[in-house]
Amino acid sequence: MFWNCLNLDEHSLVAIGLNTQINVIKFANHHLSTLNHDHVENYNDYDYADNYHSYQAIYVYPGSSVPEWLDYKTRKDYIIIDLSSAPPSSQLGFIFCFVLGKYQNRDAIERFEFNIIISDAEGEGKKDSVSMYIDFHWVETIESDHVYVMYDQRCCGFLNSRAKTQTRFKLQVIMWARLFYGRTYHALPQEVLKGFGVSPISTSAYISFVQQMELRDSLYHFH
Repeated sequence: MFWNCLNLDEHSLVAIGLNTQINVIKFANHHLSTLNHDHVENYNDYDYADNYHSYQAIYVYPGSSVPEWLDYKTRKDYIIIDLSSAPPSSQLGFIFCFVLGKYQNRDAIERFEFNIIISDAEGEGKKDSVSMYIDFHWVETIESDHVYVMYDQRCCGFLNSRAKTQTRFKLQVIMWARLFYGRTYHALPQEVLKGFGVSPISTSAYISFVQQMELRDSLYHFH
């Protein structure tokens, strides 16, 4: 994680962004098989033992926009996911991206919590939710815009289950900061969220990505 690393040059940021894309897609593909066990109840130690780290891949670096490679991007706090034209897949993961702006709290922050609310595309009917966490390492300030890219097995198992019966749905994010002292929660102002992105990932999408990377490398070596 590159928290508050404000002196990185453009070349370094591009390299970090590419490494993030490669690593998070590899991680997602590696864990697609776990989506057969697609019930949130299977992750008993996620909350109660604070073992959520073992189910995640998280990358943080300075930046002000959702990376172009993600399929769905918005500056709002919600996204409509439409899988109706996607190739059929029994196992579908979801890579998330959040762009957060400057934020300061007088108390040390233990972690950020992203509550993902799932509903039909019109935002009506039954609503479900699942949360993801990012450790904040007890600092008090985000000094500039940062990009947060993550894959969370519990969240993906939950969404994979939903996607089996619904090909079009709405994802809305509500953000919280859990403070270190007292373990109290503060809602983050909505303006802190400057970007929200989601990218479905399947085995076929991973194979296509690997082929693109191999072609990119061959062209690079050719020149």
